[in-house]
Amino acid sequence: MQDHTPARTGAASRPMLREELTGPPCPSGNAHAMTIGFGLLLTASLVIRAFTDAALTNGPLLVFAGLMGALGVAELMDPRRRRLVIGTRIGGMAIALLGLVIQFVLGLG
Repeated sequence: MQDHTPARTGAASRPMLREELTGPPCPSGNAHAMTIGFGLLLTASLVIRAFTDAALTNGPLLVFAGLMGALGVAELMDPRRRRLVIGTRIGGMAIALLGLVIQFVLGLG
């Protein structure tokens, strides 16, 4: 007879939000790509601001930096520094949300 163990598929196989925030980092190609991608966007925004008279807003800069920290840098950290990883994830998300608030809600950017 075959053993029919229920396989976790779809939404059930994905970790919960709490597990995503407090779980150990999992370095992967995605983490490297996020760090490089958002780092390049941040660098390009700063270079454009430095060399032109274009009035760029601060909101996207904060969003790029926050997402780079939350999605890239936090996943590439040492798994033994779990509190630092959790703080980096939450801090990155807070910075990205602050950038969105500055850009869209307050219109300060």
